[in-house]
Amino acid sequence: MFSDDVTQVESLHQTRRMTDTLKNRRALMANEKRLLDVVTDVILDCQELSGDDQLFVLQLAWWTAASNIRNAQIEAPKGFSAARQAAMLESMADWVRGDTSDPELERLWQEADHAALVNHLRHVHA
Repeated sequence: MFSDDVTQVESLHQTRRMTDTLKNRRALMANEKRLLDVVTDVILDCQELSGDDQLFVLQLAWWTAASNIRNAQIEAPKGFSAARQAAMLESMADWVRGDTSDPELERLWQEADHAALVNHLRHVHA
């Protein structure tokens, strides 16, 4: 009888862990979709500008966001330093220089797999 109670408790704990994992995945997926929605909104807001002006808007947005993050984390260890910002910019420059077709990115976009798409971008193009 005691072992049945232990088994039930273990089963409940396992179910709770699985439920927590699913909740975390859903939250992550919602967050990744939100990221893509923000990008889409920015692109749509800029579409009537010339190509040079679109890029200038994105440069200003990058600079402003990075500056705000650095200022907010000025006292935080390993904050968003100017060196880290420069490394991220260099990574973006490398991505632009090597711009080639990415079938996996296209597939994820077509499938609207937001979490996998953002994960792919973060790991392959970071």
